[in-house]
Amino acid sequence: KRECAIIIQKHVRGHQARRYAMFVRQTRAAVVIQRNVRMWARRRSFLQQRSAAITIQCSWRTHMARKQYYKLLYEHKAVIIQKWGRRWLAKHRYKRALSDIVLL
Repeated sequence: KRECAIIIQKHVRGHQARRYAMFVRQTRAAVVIQRNVRMWARRRSFLQQRSAAITIQCSWRTHMARKQYYKLLYEHKAVIIQKWGRRWLAKHRYKRALSDIVLL
């Protein structure tokens, strides 16, 4: 009787040990899966934030470049208008000087 009880206990304890070992393996596997999923989610979030930051930077740089371009264009037009004005004034003075010379 005692030997039978020892054999039964041995089998039960072996079964319990195998179940516990399986539980530990499954728990470790679940932890690894959770860690990988969290890492993937954080990386995805980081990549989305980086993409958004790049988009904002690109928009800002485009805005500033366009602003600088229009400023240069405005200044260039002002220079051309001034040049035409000086040309007209020089031409006008020349004609007046020429007419004054003819009158003398």
